[in-house]
Amino acid sequence: MRFLLLSILVILGATATTVTTVESAEAQNALDLYIVHRGGTDANGGTTFADGIRTLRRAEQILHQTNPRGPVNIWVQGGTYHCRGMNGEPWDFFNGSRVTITSLDQTIPSPASTSRDDERRPVFVGQLADGTPCPDRSGTFLRMEHPKVATNLTVSNLRFEYYKAAFQISGVNGYTRVQQGNVFANNVFWRIGDLYFPDAGAGKGVFQLDHTNGTMIRDNFFWHIRNAGRDAALVHAAYLTRRASWTTFDNNVVGGLSGIAVKISHFSNYNRFSNNDFMYAPAAIIDRFCGSRENPDEDGCNGGITQCPSWGNVVEANNTFTHLEFDWDVGVYSFDPESQPSECTLAGPRNDVRMQCLRRMGADTILRGTGVGSCRDL
Repeated sequence: MRFLLLSILVILGATATTVTTVESAEAQNALDLYIVHRGGTDANGGTTFADGIRTLRRAEQILHQTNPRGPVNIWVQGGTYHCRGMNGEPWDFFNGSRVTITSLDQTIPSPASTSRDDERRPVFVGQLADGTPCPDRSGTFLRMEHPKVATNLTVSNLRFEYYKAAFQISGVNGYTRVQQGNVFANNVFWRIGDLYFPDAGAGKGVFQLDHTNGTMIRDNFFWHIRNAGRDAALVHAAYLTRRASWTTFDNNVVGGLSGIAVKISHFSNYNRFSNNDFMYAPAAIIDRFCGSRENPDEDGCNGGITQCPSWGNVVEANNTFTHLEFDWDVGVYSFDPESQPSECTLAGPRNDVRMQCLRRMGADTILRGTGVGSCRDL
């Protein structure tokens, strides 16, 4: 018995040593980069504040050059950054390391609960200082194209203004079971859409997710998300399409939209939308898919393209507001599987719309948790 206990203690000690060694190795391989508001230049190395760089594009170049095997923190100093994101180039550093892009000041409160912040939150703007769009004309702050591995990107405590879209992630068909692990938390998205970034095509959403898995969008504030003219209805806070699945959209404030707040389409399954506040929008959440080739849906669909409905999505415990001044009921809709095209097969449970709160509030009150009313079971 003593020999057995001694053996167990030796094994446990060896395991603890191994874990400590792994954690120490990760700490040794960790990398900190600094994007500096004033004085930074992309000729620098970026590994200290004094040697800070100017753009996110330069930060990603450094990651490709150094290939860090531990966690990466890209610290952004407070200030306004005009056209200092990816400058039209895709983000394609994927080596398994967690990359976090966040404010240098970590005292910013969470969740983001107002449209206006103090100067601690860095602001990325899709315009030059004179108000003209960024020269690259892409209109998107950051996009990922066809990753086949975990991307492990975290973006937090930042603010984005005057882009057509903030994040566009396009995965690969056949690799949608890869847990990509992207997290977007406690950010402010203000004036996003082609109304604010014209001549770059219609904006589809602050987040455009296509063939993605496991994206987390939480504690963010979305306001003034708008397209212009005939494309007004095409923009959303989040647009999930073509197998964008297992997304968590939780505890966000979403308002001031020209289109429906969240749209899901075409096999975008098992997503969860909970504890959000929806206001000033035609509707909160909808599963809209293009019809059959013979009778395509006219809202944002291209003729001749057939899409199928989604399943297993849960809409739960959200606040939807009726504004007295506008008398808009921000509703929650779920698809009718009986209307799906004949070539589609419903392979999972129907979407589940659970308890929502319908509230009334004044137009000048947009803080989280305000309003009075009672919940109703939909």
